[in-house]
Amino acid sequence: MRPPAPKNGRRVFLERVRIVWNHLNFTWKSTIRNLMRYKKRFFMTIFGIGGCMALMLVGFGLKDSCYEIATLQYDEIQFYDASVYLEEDVTEEERDRLHQILSTENGVERYMDVEMQNLTLINDEGTERETYECVFPASEEETARFVDFHDRKTKETYTLSDNGVILSEKTAKLLDVEAGDTVYIKDEDEGNKPVRIDHICENYLGHYMYMTPAYY
Repeated sequence: MRPPAPKNGRRVFLERVRIVWNHLNFTWKSTIRNLMRYKKRFFMTIFGIGGCMALMLVGFGLKDSCYEIATLQYDEIQFYDASVYLEEDVTEEERDRLHQILSTENGVERYMDVEMQNLTLINDEGTERETYECVFPASEEETARFVDFHDRKTKETYTLSDNGVILSEKTAKLLDVEAGDTVYIKDEDEGNKPVRIDHICENYLGHYMYMTPAYY
């Protein structure tokens, strides 16, 4: 009727380290001996503490990464605070009215017109990636006040040219292309349109392809 007797206690290796063992109280000594007496409890404790520490490290790592990405994206790459998307059938009168409102609004420091649309890029192997195509009609100096094109490692600054496009880094990685390669804008009606990659720029949020009106 009685429960089975516990296993006999044994001396543990830590007891030989007197400078540590003598400074432990009775509860700690009993806990350490019990862990060594029952191997399952010992391994459950080790894996449990290790798993909890891993979850904490992952949580703090994700937190730091998310905050850092937002800071890099909106402090070093994209400098604008808001975007206004117009309907496709907007009239010239409505467009001029919007320009007038933006010009007189106290909260708007500056603005710039950009042709932007969502399209599909495809490489030679057939890999596809949804990307935002951005056409900047403004001057080089004006464009630099809204978006900074640069290399993530070397920090070399790029400018748009009429010979090709600037593609965001993650997009280029997913399509497995580099500067000088060619990708294609998917068009099932008129056939895919070839696009030459002039430069690859640093970017963290979204997929972008930048070009001049002349190249477009």
